[in-house]
Amino acid sequence: TLSEYIGWKVKMMQSEKSISNYDIMTKGGFKGTTVISRIKKGKHSIQVDTIYRLCKGLACKSTDILPF
Repeated sequence: TLSEYIGWKVKMMQSEKSISNYDIMTKGGFKGTTVISRIKKGKHSIQVDTIYRLCKGLACKSTDILPF
């Protein structure tokens, strides 16, 4: 699914850049690290604002985590 793909991409980018869940949370404006964990497992519904915040947290473009 798209959620699982985005979760996998987030994990890969996070690993490549050595960014913690806490860093993604604070830079992306999330309310907790639980959301980040759920996204990485493909268990969180992905909306446009979530993609935007993930990109801010990972310092990347949306094309880096989306398959299109």
